[in-house]
Amino acid sequence: MKKKNLIAAGLFLALAVFVWVTSGSYVPKLSARFSANQLANDFFPKLVSVLMGGLAVLLVIQTLHAKPGSPVIEESDEDKPTKKEMLMPAAGLALLVLYLVLIEPLGYVIDTFLLCVFYLALFRCKKWYYYAVTPLVASLGVYMLFTRVFLVILPRGILPL
Repeated sequence: MKKKNLIAAGLFLALAVFVWVTSGSYVPKLSARFSANQLANDFFPKLVSVLMGGLAVLLVIQTLHAKPGSPVIEESDEDKPTKKEMLMPAAGLALLVLYLVLIEPLGYVIDTFLLCVFYLALFRCKKWYYYAVTPLVASLGVYMLFTRVFLVILPRGILPL
């Protein structure tokens, strides 16, 4: 398990560095339309890369300083996932690919609503009101935040927002 943790941390650290380096290429020059007070296009990718890199470094430190027999290093039979649990990441990835395909025709709000509903079903959420409230608040809230506050244009799709 110690080796797996170090390999995973190395991969995530490499991904964080890649995101940091490539995110600088997405920054357009400020025009008269943009003010200097707005966040640049590379702000969020760089923020995520710093967080991901920091967590990767923490995983390395935690793994190297773990005592033998600790849960960080030792893997018990209880921790081994079932076949159904092993398929969940593949199903989640398939949902994300479908989300990307449908975001232009359906629009951000509807597509994000459906993604949230399917993720709740994938994780076997049993409370019915979670299926109504959470996706609606998440999709509309994030849409309003990005379009009104961050001034980011998101696909409207079939809704007249």
